[in-house]
Amino acid sequence: MLPRAIYPIFGVAYWQKTYEDYEDNPKLDADRVASSKTFVYMSLYILTVIGVILDIACLRRRSLSRWILPYELVYYVPYMMCPWDFGDFETSIHFIYSCINFIVLSSKMNMDAPLAGVFMLVTQFGSMQWISSQHLTVTVAVGRVVNALFGTAIMVLLATIVTYVAVLRGNLANLMSENIKLLDKMNEGMMVLSPLQLKPVFASKPAIKILKQVQKISFDTSKVSQLQEMVGMAEL
Repeated sequence: MLPRAIYPIFGVAYWQKTYEDYEDNPKLDADRVASSKTFVYMSLYILTVIGVILDIACLRRRSLSRWILPYELVYYVPYMMCPWDFGDFETSIHFIYSCINFIVLSSKMNMDAPLAGVFMLVTQFGSMQWISSQHLTVTVAVGRVVNALFGTAIMVLLATIVTYVAVLRGNLANLMSENIKLLDKMNEGMMVLSPLQLKPVFASKPAIKILKQVQKISFDTSKVSQLQEMVGMAEL
């Protein structure tokens, strides 16, 4: 966010440089690009300030990071009204950008995937079409809809995989916690030692109590120091 906030001040942001020689691009409507320039500049300036405030707020309260992806999707609407020259890969670049943003910034994937798909349609049929000199034909419209649906399907698939892994990890953690609680309730103690150094890597509460009792009745100083080390590591 810092480069996004600093570069426009000096007029060297990439989106500002796109207005230098857009008149020579036959795929762009020069009149519409010129008429929307003020709106694009004001929108991106305001959204940049909002983005800086959001980033600072996220440092204080992590729950606000939920709004980073929606912010990026809104930012991309006026951003794509700039006279970019992507050649024949305009739709593909937009598709890749949306997917990368979703993967990196999404915090609630089951809700963010449809939202990202909707904004793909808004950007393609709104911002990109506004500055385009080409008329919206049925073929182009169908291609953009298919592109948005395909992107949404990929995002939903990623959300499903990540959600499944997160749920599986949570279930394993709960299972391990229940097993440890069960071991702590047993009269017998259990200790797991590393195979090479014979140092404890795990010990149940009864095992820790037994080690403490053995430590109290031991008269061998060398054994006492070894047991103290084992008790300390077991309690960790």
